[in-house]
Amino acid sequence: MEQELKSSYFPLKAVLYFSAIFHILAGLYIVFSGDSSASYGEVIFGMTIVPDPQMLYVLKSAGVYALAFGVVIWLAARDPEKYRHIIYVIIGMYSFRCINRIVSVNYIQETFAVTQFRAWLAVCILGTIAGLLFYFRPRR
Repeated sequence: MEQELKSSYFPLKAVLYFSAIFHILAGLYIVFSGDSSASYGEVIFGMTIVPDPQMLYVLKSAGVYALAFGVVIWLAARDPEKYRHIIYVIIGMYSFRCINRIVSVNYIQETFAVTQFRAWLAVCILGTIAGLLFYFRPRR
């Protein structure tokens, strides 16, 4: 029975580990890449970011948060039952990020020269991850 329960978490763990690895690697890249950290926004989100000293500082701070978020997600993936409350926080974070993207889609397109496709692709990815985590979440 316990093995059945653990194997039923495979899809949840797969999404969590994917998200954790992505955030940890992104956080490390942004924090330690120096001036090229602005290229992350271009590669991942299609954003054109002017790498002035102020923006680079903001990016480094965001990188620290991405790294920390990835570590928290990794911990939740290791034992979803034990950290089910953290999984709800992760679902909330993805949901809020998705809603923020929807509300800000025109601003993002205009300010960062993001194509409409890339802007909505980010919304779909965030929404899909939130939905998958919610669907596969531990239930008691």
